[in-house]
Amino acid sequence: MIKKIGVIGAGMMGAEIALCFERAGYETILDDIKLEYAQNGIRKQEAVLDKNIKKGKITEEDKAKTLANVTPTDKYEDMADCDLIIEAALEVYETNDLDGMAKSYTGNYANRNLDYGANQMENLIHKFNVDGVIFHSNRSCKLMDFRTYEVQRRITERTGCPSVIFDGDQTEPRVFSDAQYETRIQALLEMMEKNKEAKRRGDVE
Repeated sequence: MIKKIGVIGAGMMGAEIALCFERAGYETILDDIKLEYAQNGIRKQEAVLDKNIKKGKITEEDKAKTLANVTPTDKYEDMADCDLIIEAALEVYETNDLDGMAKSYTGNYANRNLDYGANQMENLIHKFNVDGVIFHSNRSCKLMDFRTYEVQRRITERTGCPSVIFDGDQTEPRVFSDAQYETRIQALLEMMEKNKEAKRRGDVE
């Protein structure tokens, strides 16, 4: 059973991914390269929750209960006993570092071809014994949007690793749905638990 979740990267995406788990009651570790970055991620979560309070969707008590589930860190060791770890880290390079910027952008998963993306994903699943994958469908980027579904199809066919896709749009925040995201994450957790149980019984490798 999944009880503890780690999220690597406390930017806007990482912080809000972690927030969904916290709201669902999971103990969550929010990691970044500096502790202050992870703490800033929690402040982003507080801002999201404050907006929901103003809209009457949650109470101050709900906010406090949610934030009690998150711990900031800058140490991978703090996630050693996590049942699920999600990577949402930013690419980082120094100011005016042209070589570093070029390496960061040309080596980025999103800027390589479809075969590379699918093969890289498959390799990571095997290397780290990944239990589940979350894909983000960016509706503003049609190329990546269509590609995401094909990568998902290929890794499911090759590895059997469960995955889900949630919708978003970098230019239109109304496309993102908290309800859809939470439903997809819950479905993924259920598929992962089912797979783990099948492995314990010896039904699958």
